[in-house]
Amino acid sequence: MRLALLALLVFAAPAAAQRTYPASTPEELALSMGEAMRASDWDGMAGLMHPKALAELRGMFMPLLENPASAEMLPMLFGVETAEDAANLTDAQLFAALMQRILGEEAAATELLKTATVEIIGTVREGADTVHVLQRIGMTYGKAAFRSLEVTSTTRDGAQWRGLLTGEMTGLAAMMQQALDEADAAPEGPGES
Repeated sequence: MRLALLALLVFAAPAAAQRTYPASTPEELALSMGEAMRASDWDGMAGLMHPKALAELRGMFMPLLENPASAEMLPMLFGVETAEDAANLTDAQLFAALMQRILGEEAAATELLKTATVEIIGTVREGADTVHVLQRIGMTYGKAAFRSLEVTSTTRDGAQWRGLLTGEMTGLAAMMQQALDEADAAPEGPGES
């Protein structure tokens, strides 16, 4: 499951960066995100995300986490015990915690990430301040090689470029909401009230 999420979330990101990565162009940002990913530096990756994207992540997940039915998801997704603990994290810390849980908890995923290579193929401009960077991502695990094309969406933040959330991250929140909705709609069993 976590390796599947790795493929989905490989370039989504955030927390208080201890190391700074260059991001003066969209291409440089995409390469820096790959470097942070290889190092499992989720705080550094968070520092590469646009503040609005980090706030968007909080906006998607916090309403779900405040639902009592999602209590078992908190340690699994964010490493916290209560919705209040999650609410006390900064936007960047919330993102970094999610990335750590999804990508950094399993030894096989960590080893796979260490082998990641990023090759920039091209860019597509969308207006004056948004650029989508197409890249070929390569990873190896033992004798198995994985290659995929990924898009990192970027936007200008002053003189720097910062990452936007992927559709996969939005999809993860939507899947959680659907699971909660289905649990709420499930008929109660005999003797339950």
